Amino acid sequence: MSLRPSARTEVRRSRYKVAVDAEEGRRRREDNMVEIRKNKREENLLKKRREGLQSQQFQPAVNVTQVDKKLESLPAMIAGVWSPDAALQLEATTQFRKLLSIG
Repeated sequence: MSLRPSARTEVRRSRYKVAVDAEEGRRRREDNMVEIRKNKREENLLKKRREGLQSQQFQPAVNVTQVDKKLESLPAMIAGVWSPDAALQLEATTQFRKLLSIG
């Protein structure tokens, strides 16, 4: 019963339970790693969203009062823009830009 080396390996392979071959194992590991990365990224995004929502819940009360104070000076700012004085126009324009950049 002399078998060729390749035939011996085939006989030996047929006797044992076929495990996952290297290519299949590599593919599964890669798929698992991709899935883990996706889940981790999604968890981090959810954390950021929750933190953002929590900070926004407390922030509007403070911002509303600050914006209201700035809006009280709105008529003076409009008058400053229409003023013939260039320095006053510049100051009013700067105030408008600051107001718009914050809001």
